[in-house]
Amino acid sequence: MASTAAGRKSFAKSVLRTMQEYGFDGVDLDWEYPVSSVRGGSEGDKANLVHLIIDLRETLDASGQVYGITFTIPSSYWYLQHFDVPFMLESGADWANLMSYDLHGVWDGDNPYTEQVVGAHTNLTEIKQSLDLLWRVNVDSSKLVMGMGFYGRSFTLSELDCTEPGCPFEFGGHEGRCTGASGILSYKEITEIIESGSGELIWNEEAAINYMNWDGYQWVSFDTKKTFQQKVDYANQVCLGGVMIWALDQDTYDWQALSGLIGEDVDGNGLLSGGTLSDSEQEDRSDELSAYTGADCYVSECVDWSSGQCKPGYSVLDYVHSASLGVIENPDDELCHSGEEGDEDAQYRLICCPTDSMPKGCFWKGADEFGLCTGGGNCGADKFELVADSYNDRTGDIRCLINKRSLCCNTNPNLELCSWTSCLGSCPEDWVMNDWGSVYGGSNLDEDNELCGGMTAFCCPSEDTYKNCDWYSCDESCPSDKVLVTKRSQINKLGTNHVYSTCLTGYNKYCCDPPSGPSVWPVNPAYLFENPDRDDIMYYYKVQENANAKATSDDSEDPFAFVMINGDTDAYDESLVDNWDFLTGDEELGKRGLKRHERRNMFEHRDDTFENEVEVYHIRCNSLSKNSTACLSIFQGGASNTIVKMPKGFGAGPYARAISLVPLETKGTKRDVLPNSSSDTYELTVDYDLAAASEEQKGDVGFRIDYTNLLEYWEEVTNEPADKRKRWFGSFSGWLSKVTTMVKEAKGSLPMEYDEKIKLFHSRAKCPNLNIEASLDLDAYIHMGLYTQYGYYFEGSILPTPSLVSAYGYFSVEPAAEVLLTLRGEAVWQSTTGEVALISGVGFPGLSVKGLVSLGPELEVTGRMDASLSVSGELNAGVVAGWPRAEVYFPQSPKGEDATVPPQEVEDGEPQTYSFEPVFDASLNAEGHMALTLTPKVKFGVSVLGGNLMSGYVTAGVANTVSLGVSASASTSSDESASADFCYWADYVYSVFLRADMSFIDDLAYWGGEYNVHSPKDPLVLVDNTCISYSAEDALAKRDSSESLVENGDGEGCFGGLVSCKADSGDTPCMPMGDSGLSKRVNPPCYNVPALWYNCDFFGATTVNNRNQRTNQVKPNEAFMGICDNIRNYLLGNPSVLSGNGMELTYLAGKEQSWSNRKDACNAKSRECVTSKVNLWPTDVQSMYSMTAAGTPAPTDYQLMQGYDESISCDEFPFAKKAAEAQ
Repeated sequence: MASTAAGRKSFAKSVLRTMQEYGFDGVDLDWEYPVSSVRGGSEGDKANLVHLIIDLRETLDASGQVYGITFTIPSSYWYLQHFDVPFMLESGADWANLMSYDLHGVWDGDNPYTEQVVGAHTNLTEIKQSLDLLWRVNVDSSKLVMGMGFYGRSFTLSELDCTEPGCPFEFGGHEGRCTGASGILSYKEITEIIESGSGELIWNEEAAINYMNWDGYQWVSFDTKKTFQQKVDYANQVCLGGVMIWALDQDTYDWQALSGLIGEDVDGNGLLSGGTLSDSEQEDRSDELSAYTGADCYVSECVDWSSGQCKPGYSVLDYVHSASLGVIENPDDELCHSGEEGDEDAQYRLICCPTDSMPKGCFWKGADEFGLCTGGGNCGADKFELVADSYNDRTGDIRCLINKRSLCCNTNPNLELCSWTSCLGSCPEDWVMNDWGSVYGGSNLDEDNELCGGMTAFCCPSEDTYKNCDWYSCDESCPSDKVLVTKRSQINKLGTNHVYSTCLTGYNKYCCDPPSGPSVWPVNPAYLFENPDRDDIMYYYKVQENANAKATSDDSEDPFAFVMINGDTDAYDESLVDNWDFLTGDEELGKRGLKRHERRNMFEHRDDTFENEVEVYHIRCNSLSKNSTACLSIFQGGASNTIVKMPKGFGAGPYARAISLVPLETKGTKRDVLPNSSSDTYELTVDYDLAAASEEQKGDVGFRIDYTNLLEYWEEVTNEPADKRKRWFGSFSGWLSKVTTMVKEAKGSLPMEYDEKIKLFHSRAKCPNLNIEASLDLDAYIHMGLYTQYGYYFEGSILPTPSLVSAYGYFSVEPAAEVLLTLRGEAVWQSTTGEVALISGVGFPGLSVKGLVSLGPELEVTGRMDASLSVSGELNAGVVAGWPRAEVYFPQSPKGEDATVPPQEVEDGEPQTYSFEPVFDASLNAEGHMALTLTPKVKFGVSVLGGNLMSGYVTAGVANTVSLGVSASASTSSDESASADFCYWADYVYSVFLRADMSFIDDLAYWGGEYNVHSPKDPLVLVDNTCISYSAEDALAKRDSSESLVENGDGEGCFGGLVSCKADSGDTPCMPMGDSGLSKRVNPPCYNVPALWYNCDFFGATTVNNRNQRTNQVKPNEAFMGICDNIRNYLLGNPSVLSGNGMELTYLAGKEQSWSNRKDACNAKSRECVTSKVNLWPTDVQSMYSMTAAGTPAPTDYQLMQGYDESISCDEFPFAKKAAEAQ
């Protein structure tokens, strides 16, 4: 490549494209080694390397951006002689990196010019000799950088009693646990040996080396804080340009090598927040943050229409007619001339702000064309008032008769760590109260207009807070290296009566060192992640008081939803939030063919969490100030497949996957081009398929999720240091211990309740023979309660590949049920409904982070009716029952099983029961039974990364079955009067259940699967079997409605069934089958023909959502005809089969049955139905289904996956086993 001009030019262009694509600021050339015959070199390599630097410098400079060029050189003269270091520096390289490590290693044994003896690989004596070679050819020492090794070279000694440098070795040292290679150990592996106490550490001061012998024959050399400082001191003495590290990822998780090298402690938090800023960096950071305080903005003097300009370095943000505080105000008392917009004599003032740090998201609030302005003082959450105007417009055409209008701009979360209390309020526990309070409440930058009735305090966190803060008086500004945090027109020294500062103009300003980055979180990331060595951290946290009836005013003790993301800078980026402006105007969006994408509420249970959406935005960089690279961070590693944090109010979710980020003028090209100007407009395309980002290996992105309604979980679990053991099961016992302790003292729960008076059945039919109307009503009062507690903890990775580290869960339910029933009517009733949803999918507080996680409980109440009953009169029965709390812990390991508390018996023994003596009509027959089952259940859905990591439900509930029965025996006396014995009874059966249906990636954990059920051995008696005798002469008593358990309600019933007339006294009464007694006349046997009804409202035509990613953009849903329409069409086409108001179907067994209907409906039609249904499922569900259908074991049960549903089915009508003549 370097041997030809064309090759060098091609290489240089490729380097430029790569740096632009990934956001690099320079390139290092590490050629090991030119000319060397053992490395495939040639004589021309030395000169060609110089030419390569020349061509590379020309190409990079021609790009219009400043890029650095460095090159790496060896410390050995054998290889160094073929580098023309002086000429390479003169030809465009910025400096040379000296590999002042690897001076010795196992390769010494293969070299004929060296001995097979151990030697320290970072020997300062030999490093000085290498530098001397460079100074002999007049290389500028400031152009040289000394290399530092964060690892050691190891050997296996030949002799047990010879352990010093110069002793013979056999071969390389043992492989390290992480490095996995002989002859090398990372700094982390070396510190583990030291901490184990098995090694003896030796320091050689003269050579500035350390070496250690352990396990007899093992030997390694490396640097410590002491030898690092020796080398740094020498580098300073000879004025080297700096030091470089190979390699940072060899360090310990708590940065021991880096801390030793720079001479101060460095922890994960320091690196995550960017560390300590230099003075110039502090000034630059203050300038950037002033965009969120307006402190550097000013209002100009009055200027004529279409004139005026800001001072150099400032730009016009907006216009004002008469400015008042806000943050800034008029500089003088002059009244600007008023007029209409466009009048030549109209005047206004300019609002000028630094061009490089213009306030963001500004808009006027409270203007009114009639002068009834409503602004002035309060811009709302996440906003501050930059300036107020006494006029409705900039030219002063309309004056505010009351109040003012306000120019409101965005604040920055990094500037809102501290806050003012309410009047006479106190600081939260573990927070620090400022020495100065105020008589004005309000937000940090917007004080209230009215005096407080006492004093408000300014409170800051005791840790991770602002530094070097001070108050500055009314006419002072914050120093250039500090940022405005809060302001007040009056402040009072707390604890005194006469020390205060009041401003007639301006404000008292509280100014601090600028925070270096998003470094303050509600909990230390080191407490949440095993290895918090990440560069970006972002969290979402919300207290959910409505998730527990016992929630308090203390957020740290309340239920909450918490999500934190951490990641490497190549893989995760937050620059879109503060450093890019999003085009938002509806008119402009329309011109560009774009639409507005609204943020959805994360803290609720949603069904569309994993329905992917593609969004397109037009954005511009707003942070191209001096020395700022804020907008370039998203390009580091390439913008595509970077997980990005979306600005508040934009996008369907807070985290998205960047698909592309390209300038509009180069739209369609593959490469990313970095912005040179704030006028450069980019098109950003994102979606929410976060797992798809793994197609590029860019780094790590991890997540931590806590979701609970257990009070005190925050302090006990989330805000505690993470367990140091890596495996997920390593810390389950600790988590379990904390949660079970909390559960013992647990207060409150999420009350998931259903409370209704409901009509379960209603039907009427005309009875000509009796000249009455047959009717039957079943009314109920139902109060079902499932009082739940839950705590879920998930930790895992989105990148480099989706993985789950930990998945723990606690779920409990304490059921309660109250069911009161009244059955009244005079009819024959047949009903077998199957399970019917009375209420379905009632969502409660949940967590839905688009593309990442969906958590939350839903309440369902289902019912089932089985009745075959002939009755005339009224029956009542009721029950009230409660059960102890059932608890389950996940995973269902032995410890999880031991902690689990299964469902138990009804509390306090027997439930409370209700009934009244029934009323029956002796002239009409009564017999049969009715069984009503009501089942409330809570389904707690869990899905992480759309089911890629885990998916399923935890379900709990109680099935309540109330059964009523009645029987009668009839006889005729000698005087031919009729009499009857009516017997009735009622009982109650329950079944409490808990189940987890959860699938995990790689079968990480087992959360159980079988129902954990408890039911009583025998039914609980509500009404004992009771018999009453009646005679035909007995008058029917009119029942007082107050004696009914439930009044007769209005409306249609929930259940279907068939009602027909009872036999009257003029007909020949039937005798129950099997009765052999003699009577005056022989009665025929009784047959109650079962009836089948279809609920056509429930089974009507429907539209099914298309969740197939390949087709849903073109066809988002598909319509299907309901079963009622199909049956109606059959009956209309075959009128001869109808008899009365229905069609009689007679069951035929054996050879008489005909299969023609099934063949017609369920042959080709059946396959067509299945295909239609499957084609609507997501592609991953279809894939698992295809494997199962083919008999191949599928890694995931498709029926448990997100998006699977049994939306349609096919059946024949009339049925296969019924009379041929009715087919």
